[in-house]
Amino acid sequence: MRERRLKGWENVKRFHKMFVDAGGHLVVSGNLNDRYVPGLQLFQEMRVMREVGMTPMQIIVGSTKYAAQLVQKDDSLGTIEAGKTADILIVSADPLQDIGNLVKTDTVIFDGKIIDRHYHADYKTTFSPPGDGASTGPIVEALPWVVSLMKVNRPAQEGQSPQPAIHTIEPFIVTQGSMPVSVTLKGINFVKGSVVHFKGKPVPTQLVSRTELTFTLDSEVQKTAGRFDLVVINPAPVDTFYSRGMWGNGTSNMAHLVINYRY
Repeated sequence: MRERRLKGWENVKRFHKMFVDAGGHLVVSGNLNDRYVPGLQLFQEMRVMREVGMTPMQIIVGSTKYAAQLVQKDDSLGTIEAGKTADILIVSADPLQDIGNLVKTDTVIFDGKIIDRHYHADYKTTFSPPGDGASTGPIVEALPWVVSLMKVNRPAQEGQSPQPAIHTIEPFIVTQGSMPVSVTLKGINFVKGSVVHFKGKPVPTQLVSRTELTFTLDSEVQKTAGRFDLVVINPAPVDTFYSRGMWGNGTSNMAHLVINYRY
């Protein structure tokens, strides 16, 4: 078995070398899954391509320019040119001498800004809840409470509002700076006058039914990437059945909308 695999590996190397020498655009990338570490796996793939016989420049171009062309983003990524996204990795040794020098990171520039690469105990990602490290947390919180509220649900008294609750949000991720986006919330006890508050401020809300609301986010609201809170607030007064039963005060459980970076 070992001899067969070694022979197969030699065949693979020969094919890749012939492909590149013939002018083929070989994209260097790792086949990532939960067994591999992003970044490190790419450097491992580069070392494999070195063993195949590719030159350092062929490996670099295959990891940048050709990769951008593959995903049809070469108008903004893949090469260092005026007008393109300023994401640049600066290393402290010449990768043309040894492709392994690419791991010797000196400076990372992301979107034109130098990134602080020092350790910080309070680090969290753009999409992390406050105080929750790198975790993303649930999209809709307190779902057991929502299910329980559904079981005891009843019509509100005349002139009063029931306690609202969010069960699902669709979509739960949008792209930064998109055209106005309509988001749908499903749950219970939505009424005329229910308003979605996104990042603590009311946004245009439309009642579809007692179990469905839609709200609209314009491009200005979406200009910052991150993970943001939203709730549904029903008009006062809230039916005393709900407030007396400690079900709430007219503000729903919290959901979260992720505004992803525009790549």
